[in-house]
Amino acid sequence: MKDLIRDVIGGTPAEVGAKILVSALVVLWGNLQVIGMSIFLYFVLLVIDAFMGANVAMRQGIKFNVKHFTLGPLKKFALTAAMLFVASIVDTMIPNVTWIPDTPLFIAVASFVGLTALLDVARKYGVLTGSKLIKWLEKKLGGYIDTDDERVDV
Repeated sequence: MKDLIRDVIGGTPAEVGAKILVSALVVLWGNLQVIGMSIFLYFVLLVIDAFMGANVAMRQGIKFNVKHFTLGPLKKFALTAAMLFVASIVDTMIPNVTWIPDTPLFIAVASFVGLTALLDVARKYGVLTGSKLIKWLEKKLGGYIDTDDERVDV
């Protein structure tokens, strides 16, 4: 059985792992091309979020920490990539019918992630400037998203 799997997949365990990684990236890349500009804007929001988070932390008396400054956005990036990857896999399992748009789950997950990133940046903006932008956004969203706590994650 082991020889059969090796013959079908081919290669050493490292080569098989590389093939799996490349195929996963191809699946993810195919979906990223559909909403590429939105994903680019998410990563711009991620950078802005990191800088604002560092400013909020310094205002709260927390010293600047390069490790925290880089690991926070990297953790968000990894979680986002994992969510989008899973959504793109599940999208391939949805049957092709005319009334279902292309990659509906992937677009929904990307929209959710983009909205939460925007709200996080808005909350940090409100803390830094004293603006009530986040409260305005919550009112416009009609109470779908409740962020009553005044705590801001940095």
